[in-house]
Amino acid sequence: MTDKFSYQSEKQSERGGRQRPFPGPPPALATQQLAGLDVDHGHQDRLILRLGPDGLWQFETLQYVDGQDGLQWPLEPRYGFGSIHGQVPPGFLDRVGLDIKRLMFLFLSKLLTRAASPVMIVCELLVIALIVERQKPRLSRVMEITALLFLMLAGNRWFGMVLAHPLEEHGLPDAPVPNVQAIVVLSSNVEPPVPPQPTVTLDDATANRLLYGAELYRAGKAPIVILSGGQMPWTKDRPPMSQGMAEVIELMGVPESAIIKETDSANTYENAVDVAKILKVRHIGRILLVTSAMHMPRALALFKHQGVEVIAAPCDFKTLSSSEASDAGSWQGRTINLLPDADSLELTSNAWKEYLGIAVYHAAGLL
Repeated sequence: MTDKFSYQSEKQSERGGRQRPFPGPPPALATQQLAGLDVDHGHQDRLILRLGPDGLWQFETLQYVDGQDGLQWPLEPRYGFGSIHGQVPPGFLDRVGLDIKRLMFLFLSKLLTRAASPVMIVCELLVIALIVERQKPRLSRVMEITALLFLMLAGNRWFGMVLAHPLEEHGLPDAPVPNVQAIVVLSSNVEPPVPPQPTVTLDDATANRLLYGAELYRAGKAPIVILSGGQMPWTKDRPPMSQGMAEVIELMGVPESAIIKETDSANTYENAVDVAKILKVRHIGRILLVTSAMHMPRALALFKHQGVEVIAAPCDFKTLSSSEASDAGSWQGRTINLLPDADSLELTSNAWKEYLGIAVYHAAGLL
């Protein structure tokens, strides 16, 4: 194929810069404007856009797939707006629109969860108090007192347990764990080994989930383990979380041949969607879903919404464990739990996040 694909940024054009030729489809016949890009319509091309750190679009990859030759090429990453001339399939703009919607949904949902967290609510109340201090000193004092009381409440162990207990109780299995066709383990947070850190780093939730998933596998509950977790669109330079999870679970005795990595999902909804696709392709029916007990209600509902035959296998309990009950049973423990601390604030924040997540998914029609 001798046709050329040409890319030229607007800045290059202004400076009289030359176009960069790449092997590709024939020149375009028509052009449409999209987010500062000129995109031509035609056959089977794929454009992947990323939002760069400078707030401008990055053309990450353009892939041309010919029905016979299977030709493809990478487009050198560029920041800023530019013109792309080449053929793309009908419906291309719709697919790019979906990618942009996905990016915005992920960003706004994460932003909302953070902005509505207990710590941020306290900060927001204090900011309001500072703003109105001169004009409305009484309102400012009310905001300050409200912030203090809310922080003391959110940092109270009993309040955190009241919020978290219904979530953990909801996903409790009512029968012994059965044998299934696959064990699905969801990620929480996995950091790659970036120097000076020598190994993969897992947060407590992911470590507990992997430990329980490995235990279920060694008990013969399923022949394969599916590890689900990718990266946010703005952290695609990192390896997917499932890759780090695979390294760790192999150390726990699960062989590489029994591991399937789902590498594209960025939240619990996408965990469910992408794992459901894997299950369909591999003709897998019933699965065990391994995640934190507090996270189980939301995850379970999302997997069932995708038509997956799923059985809850919760772990990482915070309120229903025997050690927690023992600590809270004595008068000493009850007294200590009245005082706010960072661990109790974290418990409240995690439970708060789950309720917000459920509300957001319901509002978005995903549940």
